[in-house]
Amino acid sequence: MNPTISALQEAVHRANLELATSGLVMGTFGNVSIADRRAGLFVIKPSGVAYDALTPAHMVPVSLKSGDVIGSSLRPSSDTLTHLELYRAFDCGAVVHTHSEFATLFAQTRRSIRCMGTTHADYFRGDIPVTRPLRPEEVADDYERNTGLVIVETFRERELDPHQVPGVLVANHAPFTWGADAAHAMELFGSRSWMVAFLVFSAGLQTPAPGFPWHAATIAAVANLVSVSASILGNEIALRIGRRPWIMIAMAASGTTGIVLGLSAPWHWAIVAALLVVYSMLVMAESATLTAGLVAAAPAELRGAAMGLYSLAGFGGGLLGPVVFGVALDAAGGAASVAAWVIAYAAIGSGCLAAPFVARLYGRG
Repeated sequence: MNPTISALQEAVHRANLELATSGLVMGTFGNVSIADRRAGLFVIKPSGVAYDALTPAHMVPVSLKSGDVIGSSLRPSSDTLTHLELYRAFDCGAVVHTHSEFATLFAQTRRSIRCMGTTHADYFRGDIPVTRPLRPEEVADDYERNTGLVIVETFRERELDPHQVPGVLVANHAPFTWGADAAHAMELFGSRSWMVAFLVFSAGLQTPAPGFPWHAATIAAVANLVSVSASILGNEIALRIGRRPWIMIAMAASGTTGIVLGLSAPWHWAIVAALLVVYSMLVMAESATLTAGLVAAAPAELRGAAMGLYSLAGFGGGLLGPVVFGVALDAAGGAASVAAWVIAYAAIGSGCLAAPFVARLYGRG
């Protein structure tokens, strides 16, 4: 076997197993492919093989030029022609496709995902677009290839840069993302909002039906938008009562409110929504104060390095936070349990709850 192909098969096998354990795949509906443009091929997982049965040898090489399978008797993923069209149109090194729950909800309701915050903007320069629905004749004849072509059409007609917006929602279907490599493309899928998940869970507990009067994503977007003002307001409070007291108050309050929010899932929707807004604001309340305190405390010649380290720590926490939440939620009984949501919110708020005690023990007065 060609060593280039063997190396790609190993990488694609590993990436698909990571995708399977990410919680973003249902059944076998998901795949990662990786391309080697110098070798003129990409490798993708086979169709219909259970994830726990996959081996590197199962991964199927496909020609970028012809779309033909290279040296394998297995049938490549049913989405292969979609991946092929994306590789031909976009200068990317990997493509990921799943039917992850919340992105698929947006795709199948034909709604773009609005850019409402900095976490989204870290990955996408603007809204995540949704394609037009495929026409009946496009579905009936060469559906997978036409799926790729409608994605390319969407980007060309709207003059979108696939490097700046490395993903799309295919109307009535599900999301696709792409990137320089598999790890980056998978990271794009990982940026999920547990806020929306919690609202969907809470809506299912509301009695009488129909639960929340607005879409869960809309409530989450409003809560996130409103919370931005809390950073500014919090800094004004800190100027009056002192940075240290305010940071301790805001941290303790956000950790506590998160636990109350988890408990509130079966309560009246208005209380849940109000608590969500309050919690979102408290999470942001000390943000500007921390930044201002760092700038004030750091020596002038070290402020750039201090801000860089501060940003690194912040983004590191942003990466770990959703993972900690998800692990705690699963370990405590899963998304159908109120107690599990309480524990998950407590898990991500534990650092904030501990901050006043740590500061009292080790901090300066």
